[in-house]
Order: sequence, then structure tokens, then C-alpha cells
Amino acid sequence: MKKISLLLLSILLYITHQAQFVATIPKVQESGYYRIKLSPAMIAATTAQATNIRIYNEQHVAQPFVMNVAALSSTSITAAVLLHQVVQNDTSICWIVDGVTNGLRDMVLYSNNTNTQPIVEVLGSNDQKSWYNIQERLNVPLVYTNRRYYATINLPPHNYRFIQFKQIASSSGKARLDVYRFTTIATNNSISSTLQPLSQMALRQIDSANGNTYLYATFTARNTIDALQLKVQEKLLFERTINLYQRGNIVQSWRFNQAQSNLLQPLSSITTDSILLAIENGDNPPLHWEAQAWQRQRFLLCYLTAGEQYSIEFGDATTPAPNYDLAALQQQVTVVIDTVNANNFKALVITATTSKNANRNYLIWIALIAVLTIVIIMVAQLVKKQNNK
Repeated sequence: MKKISLLLLSILLYITHQAQFVATIPKVQESGYYRIKLSPAMIAATTAQATNIRIYNEQHVAQPFVMNVAALSSTSITAAVLLHQVVQNDTSICWIVDGVTNGLRDMVLYSNNTNTQPIVEVLGSNDQKSWYNIQERLNVPLVYTNRRYYATINLPPHNYRFIQFKQIASSSGKARLDVYRFTTIATNNSISSTLQPLSQMALRQIDSANGNTYLYATFTARNTIDALQLKVQEKLLFERTINLYQRGNIVQSWRFNQAQSNLLQPLSSITTDSILLAIENGDNPPLHWEAQAWQRQRFLLCYLTAGEQYSIEFGDATTPAPNYDLAALQQQVTVVIDTVNANNFKALVITATTSKNANRNYLIWIALIAVLTIVIIMVAQLVKKQNNK
């Protein structure tokens, strides 16, 4: 009786955690740690933290692994060059800063005094001749830490190298700010080798009478989208608000201007076969848009034995997360032999078919009822034996 109940429990676990997709890993010639690159189709079948993935050897024994996601952008901290400052009057001053790289977003301003809370106008340029507005009014709240006065400045998206800060007012009405250094934290959102374009995307533009332009992008299959690259054909100055819709709701909004053309807009890893962008034109004429979706590469770090065949199984979203030591110890993996591509990706169970789901549910209920029946019988037998004593 116990053996039968254990068998039914095993069947139940198999049914509830059955793999939906499978892929193979090429045999390697040398044992060691490898990066296993996943294709876009595999990434679309993977949960955010890879909880539904299992790697098995030829004996179908699960192998420890950890998933690594390539960075979308790179960040560097540099000392910006304070080119010059122009004193305009007792409460106003202008600084021109060379950010060394284009598009710096975050800066730290260091001052010798804190008896003012300035309000500045921020302009940008790539030649120091033509200046364009980045932000009209920006509060610069100073703080005191480690015997230094400083303020963190967060700028809107732009693509200028030279930044002009012009003090136009002071909330305290006191003297101008005495700045002696700028530090930049530059984020590079250009295309890198860690990104792969998502092909087979069709884009349709609809210019509506309500003043909005709608971009409807469709894919031939579900994909995980990590970033969008937008481009405008016109050589005009513009700035528009872009809203990204999913299931009828706005999930992300951002401002886009001519300086950001071809830059990447990070997204929150949306897995879908279509996206809808609504561009607010206001009273301006619509522009002609182009778009490209990008995906961060994902790798599975795993120890592979030479000559052995491994497979990757993808379960559904309810599959419990594995608990491997490698997740905490991967920094100690100092040698990665090579990167291999997982291949032969195919579906095992088509969960979208109603009949398949119905059959699977029937099997689950049958197994549950059988297990409960056996448990009740076993309990009744134990009670009977106890009463006979």
C-alpha cells in the first residue's frame, strides 16, 4: 500500500512540474565551467529569475547553474572638466562643464559654501556655440558630509557633451554658489556587444486625429524586450512624451528629443508578441518614426563534463526555484572555458490548448483522489489495529 501511494505521489509531482520546452547543449571537449547562451525563443520561455529552468545530464540528474544577464549600459565615474565660470553679479554665476562623454545624466557639484540654495538653468551643447535647453529650473540642494558641501544633480535624458549651469535665482536670497569641482557619473546607453536585436518585427504607424501618433510593433513570436531604440527621420528640434502600453495600461513613460535619436530606452524586460507606443504630439505635426527592439543576452553558468550530453528543460511559471550553492559562489569561478550556444529548442507540452490543459487537470485530480483514498484506508487500518489492542 505504501509503495502504491509513493508511486502515485511521484506521478502527481511529474504532472505538476512537467517541462514545456527542451533544448540541448553541445558536447564539450574539456571539463569545466561554461557559459551557455540562450536564444531569444529560450529567453521568452524563461521566468525573470530562471526559476523554471533545469539542466540535466545523461542520467537526468539536475546540474547546478546560475543565470547571468548582460548589462544594458555601462557606468563610469570621472572628474568633469570645469572649463570656466563667469560671474554675472553678486547672486548669479555661470559654469561651463566638459562632461568628457556625451549624455551624462548624474553629476555631483562640490562647493566651498552652503549659505545659498541655488536654482539653475541647464543648457547643453556639442560645440559650445549653439546651446539647447535641458532643464529650465533645477533646484540644487546642498548637503554637508565628510567636511564637504555637495549636491547631487540628476539631469533629464540628453546627448550633449558640454553642460552649462546658469544660476538664475536662490531660494534663500543669499550669495552665489562657490563651486570648485564637478564629478560626473556617465551612463552609456549605446549599442554594445551584450545586446542582440530582435528581428522579424513589423512596425505600423497611425497618426490619429486626437494629436497622438501610435506605433504598433508586432513580432512573429513572443520575445523578451529589454530596450527600445527609436529614430526620427526629420532633422528637426522636437521633444515628445512617449507612453508604452501593455494590456491597455501605461507601464512606462519618458521624454524623447532629437538628441536621443538612436539611443536606447531601457524597459522592464517585457515578454510579449506586440507593443503599443503612444506619442503625444500636442499641436505639432506628427513625425516619421523607426524602431528597433533589443534584448540583453542571457547565459547559464554551469559545470560541464567532457563528452557528456546535457539538456535544458523549461517548466511553467509555477515551477519552484532551485537552490544551488553556485548562486552564492559564482564569484569564485575564475576560469570560464568557453561560451556555447544551446540549440534544438522545441516544445514538449502545448499548454495553450484547452484540451491539453483539461486532460492534465483530470490527471491531477485523479492522482489526488487516489492518494487521499489510500491515506484514508491506511489511517482506518491503523485505528482498527489500535482498537483491537
